[in-house]
Amino acid sequence: ALAEASEHQLGAFELVGARGAFPLKLQFSPEYTQQRMVLIGDAIHTIHPLAGQGANLGLKDATTLASVVLKAHQKGRDIASQQVLRRYERQRKGDNLLMMGIMDGFKRLFGADDMLVQFVRSSGMGAVNSSTLIKNQICKYAMGL
Repeated sequence: ALAEASEHQLGAFELVGARGAFPLKLQFSPEYTQQRMVLIGDAIHTIHPLAGQGANLGLKDATTLASVVLKAHQKGRDIASQQVLRRYERQRKGDNLLMMGIMDGFKRLFGADDMLVQFVRSSGMGAVNSSTLIKNQICKYAMGL
């Protein structure tokens, strides 16, 4: 099926092991750094794949880490010191927790069967949709701007 779907451009496929699965759920590590090691992206946090925000969080993590490391290097500091790596953690943790909470809230909100929750959700989405200002702010935040 894969060979046909790729129009045989990728050659033959061979099953080499059992199929694996990974849960699509909120997971995160409370610590981003330890002993000259740092975690970024899905290694530190995973969220339900709503609106592609997991990838955006990972890109923001990478950008922040690069900036922190570059500044430390320019000042002649040990780029893998706990002081430097904790700076990355402090700069990213709040935003990551906020976005994880928002996406988990959306998952719960849109998965709810309760009629009252559905009414409130529909009303809220209608209000957001009718406001260009609110939509623009949400988009800017989601894009990391």
